[in-house]
Amino acid sequence: MQKVIVTGSSGRIGSEIVLALKPSYEVIGIDRVAAPTTAHIADISDAKTMQHLCQGAFAVIHSAALHAPHVGVFSEDEFRRINVKGTVALAHMARAKVFSVSFSPAPQLFTVRPTRLQTKQPGSQSR
Repeated sequence: MQKVIVTGSSGRIGSEIVLALKPSYEVIGIDRVAAPTTAHIADISDAKTMQHLCQGAFAVIHSAALHAPHVGVFSEDEFRRINVKGTVALAHMARAKVFSVSFSPAPQLFTVRPTRLQTKQPGSQSR
C-alpha cells in the first residue's frame, strides 16, 4: 500500500482527507494538535523531522496552516513560520524528489454556504 502523508490532519479539511484516503492508502497524519486522524505530533516548519516522517511517502497532501480563527491568538511571526517556512520546507523536499506535494485549498473557501447559485448568461441579468 502506498504511503501518503497528510499535514494538518487534525483540522477540518485534513481530517476529512485522512478518512477519505484510509481505505486505499497507508495514511500518516501529521499535526501540532492530537486527534484520532493524527499519527504524529510535529511542527511542519521543522524540516528535519518532516523529512524523517515523509521518508518513503508516495505523496504529501499539505493542509496545515494557521488561518482566520488563529488571528489574535498567534503572532504574525508564528503565522509566517508555519504557513511560509513549513510550506517551503515541504516544497524543498518535493523538489529533491522525495515525494510529490498537493496543496489543499484554504479552509475559508469551505465556510461560505450560498443559498442559491447565481449565474449570468451573456445578454441576461443575474438572478
